[in-house]
Amino acid sequence: MKRALVLLGLLLLTGPAGAAEKFKEATLPPVHEEGKDKEFAAYLTKLKAAVGEKDRAKLLPLLSKQIKSSFGAEEDSLAAFRKEWKLNEQPQKSRLWQELARVLAEGITREADGSFNAPYYFSRWPNDFSAYETSLIYGENVPVLAQARAGAPLVRKASYLIVKTEFSEEPWRKVQLPSGKEGFVEGKYLRSPIGYRAIFAQKNKEWQMTHFIAGD
Repeated sequence: MKRALVLLGLLLLTGPAGAAEKFKEATLPPVHEEGKDKEFAAYLTKLKAAVGEKDRAKLLPLLSKQIKSSFGAEEDSLAAFRKEWKLNEQPQKSRLWQELARVLAEGITREADGSFNAPYYFSRWPNDFSAYETSLIYGENVPVLAQARAGAPLVRKASYLIVKTEFSEEPWRKVQLPSGKEGFVEGKYLRSPIGYRAIFAQKNKEWQMTHFIAGD
């Protein structure tokens, strides 16, 4: 009887088996601050055009000669960048164009030192959310479903909501909502704060992309 009472007490303290703890709800709506600097906005227009055309010749002059493209690189240079993104041969088939186009489309922030970062959620991620354990549901009214399949019962809809996630490359990702409930979201709607991002700085009165990198 005494043991049963102890177990009951533990259950009351910890909650039902498998229940997840709630956490603070936080959203990160898109931010577009590129217009705060006219020269940068003009530079960005040129960059987006080069990316859209998959034109290596137009892209490279817009990059820093010491651009950082990998944390493990022996040197930060255009040569290393070209090698990293396979731009030396058949450049139009490089994954760079797709990744960079997405980054540039998902909002840009201006920092206190005058530099710009893209996407916006990289620099605006709240400090109290682990970059390794959380992701952003990027989009409006994105369905969170009870099962990893289209047509499954709806748990809720979410707009630019930070959720806890499990590492997975599957088309569907398991997430935990701030309420503690779990569900599944299509991976195409989830963004990591340490995914690919671009950093821009002005050097010798010319704007350049100084970083295009992922990880931490």
